[in-house]
Amino acid sequence: MYGALFDSSCVLWDVAPSCDGAAGAEEEERNCLVYDTDSLRRLVNGFTAALMLLAALCDFAVGILAKDLELYDQSEQVREIKHPTKKRHK
Repeated sequence: MYGALFDSSCVLWDVAPSCDGAAGAEEEERNCLVYDTDSLRRLVNGFTAALMLLAALCDFAVGILAKDLELYDQSEQVREIKHPTKKRHK
């Protein structure tokens, strides 16, 4: 995903002739020589912020949906904490 963002903000590509060597063959784009830094900054930071927002929304949804989930018998643990069984020594 980030690679596509970087590629979309490229201003000047390094081009080379096609590997097949045929006359009139199209040139290949190899790597970017110059980036539009303002565009790149906005794209990368905006995409990262959108992913973080999506993660926060998912975390919030899990918190709402799992609030009544009981993994252990918590009522027994609470009862034991409030009224511990007393052991008598002889």
